[in-house]
Amino acid sequence: MSILQGYIGIAREFIVPIIIGILSSLISSLIFLYFLRNKRPNVAISDKISILSRNGKNHYIIKIMNQNKRSIINIKVSLSLIKSRVIAGGILPIYQKLPLKSNKIFEISEYDMKDKNATYAFRFVTDFDLENMWDDTKSYLRFRLICMDSFSNFSRVFNQFYYRKSNVIKEGEFKHGDSFDIV
Repeated sequence: MSILQGYIGIAREFIVPIIIGILSSLISSLIFLYFLRNKRPNVAISDKISILSRNGKNHYIIKIMNQNKRSIINIKVSLSLIKSRVIAGGILPIYQKLPLKSNKIFEISEYDMKDKNATYAFRFVTDFDLENMWDDTKSYLRFRLICMDSFSNFSRVFNQFYYRKSNVIKEGEFKHGDSFDIV
């Protein structure tokens, strides 16, 4: 037996199975990640802000809806007023975090059109005086939401920007259920 045949025998017995194991592990991992990639949160955020006046105080409301077939968990939100400041060399954004009545929620149920309670939707409220404090020629609002899919634990960040008060703030209340209409 020649030395070359000895090396070929070693390759067949040890190296080829190792390479096959590595390749099959990579392929199965990629298939699994592709499957989970489609299990990310999908949330819709209203492009309008509802304003309701109660007890002489204005309440500004932003509605979200979970559009997944699974619950979303660990929901965290923030609302920021972003002002632009001109400095040497460019524009500097200055963030002012606005208070929300609730900025953390444990769970929002899966989307179900037959759900009469619409537990797949949630409304975030602020009492901050947006109409007087928001100068839409120099600033804008950003509503940011981060959440996780209850099955895959993949998280995702959603942003909604509001630029002009006259186009964004509407008097009334959001319709119940699967709608962003303000009535």
